[in-house]
Amino acid sequence: MSKKQTKPAYETGEALVKLFSVLGDVNGRKMFGGYGIFIEGAMFALVTSDNVFHLKVDDSNRAKYAASAAAQFQNMPYYQPPAHILQNDDALLIQATRLGCYPATVAIETIYHPQGRPSHYQPWRDTLRIVAMVAWELLGRGLYPLGLLRSLRLLPLPISDHEALVKQQDTGGKT
Repeated sequence: MSKKQTKPAYETGEALVKLFSVLGDVNGRKMFGGYGIFIEGAMFALVTSDNVFHLKVDDSNRAKYAASAAAQFQNMPYYQPPAHILQNDDALLIQATRLGCYPATVAIETIYHPQGRPSHYQPWRDTLRIVAMVAWELLGRGLYPLGLLRSLRLLPLPISDHEALVKQQDTGGKT
């Protein structure tokens, strides 16, 4: 393999190590033209020499990945995550948490320079992305949207036949 093939994998791997660093002691290293990502010494993700990201799966979620037709890396327990997870950093971190990599608390010093660049955070766009990601997760787990709206009192509660009859009797047949 040429060095040209490993450079994108290395750069992607380094970016993912930075992203996953909120989970704790995360580091990475070049491996066979690709890049391995480790947490506390255990490998949980890899970037292939073709610059394709894969997460390690276990018995608890292997069937889900296999059923979703996710691409498996060779004969190893590494599968390519769904595209919607790769579009959002938060979704990727949630997926890593499901694989047993839990967030760690890290103190970060914040320094604002008077002539520094403005924040990259865009309130409307980023909030909508987070809401969409959470909604997708809830719907995927079987959330009943009408029930949620009713619990928030945004929709009226359904009235059973018995309740309607009692209401009619109480009002003397007037509704």
